[in-house]
Amino acid sequence: MDSFPGNTIRLARVGRVVGLLLIILACAALALTLVSPIWPLAVALVGVMLVVPHDQMKIAIGFLAIIPTGFLALRTLNFGVTAVAPPVAGLAAGQYDADSPDLLGLVHVRAVIRAPALPAGTATLILVDAHAPPWLGFDDATLKRESQRALEAQGVPAAPSPASDPGTAHLVHGALARALASTPTSPELPDGATQQGAIDTYYAMFPQEFAHTCDFSKLPSGSFEGTSSNPGFPARVRITVVAGTLKRVEVLDSKHSDHGRPAFETLPAKMVEQNRADVDVVAGATRSSWILRSAVFHACKAGLASVKGPAKAPSTAAPPPQ
Repeated sequence: MDSFPGNTIRLARVGRVVGLLLIILACAALALTLVSPIWPLAVALVGVMLVVPHDQMKIAIGFLAIIPTGFLALRTLNFGVTAVAPPVAGLAAGQYDADSPDLLGLVHVRAVIRAPALPAGTATLILVDAHAPPWLGFDDATLKRESQRALEAQGVPAAPSPASDPGTAHLVHGALARALASTPTSPELPDGATQQGAIDTYYAMFPQEFAHTCDFSKLPSGSFEGTSSNPGFPARVRITVVAGTLKRVEVLDSKHSDHGRPAFETLPAKMVEQNRADVDVVAGATRSSWILRSAVFHACKAGLASVKGPAKAPSTAAPPPQ
């Protein structure tokens, strides 16, 4: 009969230990991760109920309204750290790696810069990868979107995209800034890219530019050809424009792997539908998507170059008196 009180005491001690661990976990989630505060607060409430006696529950709940405020402030300071990135054009070729400036370095960014293709050219940021641990509140779409925007901006974007999660985007930008300020190493092939052969072959497939904005409405009706700027695997396309609207994209020549085929099969229709060259890249065919975008971009530029000023009308003024 005396064993029941002992078991009750042991269960109470176990409950307090579990509750304390839950409180610690909740505080860590509030201060060190991007998890929504609702879940850590709920976990903390359960922990408090296990640790605090029932007759003191009102006081404990009062502390729950005060203490988490401090951890939320700590999280604001933790994820508010910024870093300044140097201009890409002046950096040496190579691979740049760094973690985000938060306390745990939750986001890791890898960037690759290629040397100028021409003596008078500048270095080009050709690859940005951002990765974060799962279950910590990071938005995967933002990791990919902000990596692509970094290529278009050739560095850290001025501000996150409206479609991106602000917290995740901030850490991606901070990690990229720290990476570009670090010492470069020899580039490595990404996982799953060994079928492309040598490292130089792999990175040669990227174009020399990534901002492919061109206004088709300024083009005359007709067909124009363009070649992508990547030196190793050029793609050649022909675009057809009617009354300032892109009507057709034909791939005349290209080099791509089976992984890149979806880009050449699907992006032309998207470009026609959206009347733009800078459509979203195809997941799993990123390099081929950039290459095709580059080719269409240069075809659009060729169309703009063909536009000539209006011919001067013959003068109708009376000749000066003799």
